[in-house]
Amino acid sequence: MPTYEYHCASCGKSFEKIHAMSENPDVICPECGAKALRQISGGAGIIMKGGNTQGSCCGIDSPCSDPKRCCEK
Repeated sequence: MPTYEYHCASCGKSFEKIHAMSENPDVICPECGAKALRQISGGAGIIMKGGNTQGSCCGIDSPCSDPKRCCEK
């Protein structure tokens, strides 16, 4: 289940809460008891690079000898 960040407008406390994506719970601030608002975040991502160390960055068959000229044909 994902972790969501919440912020209380009443007291300013920020905290995290874990719940299902399908849920839309009324989250109560643990500090003051007011209803907290979910923060919008950019999320996270993972970039996986291929294991091919041969070749060039632009698909030319021979490896690049000069990175500045890599994609020139």
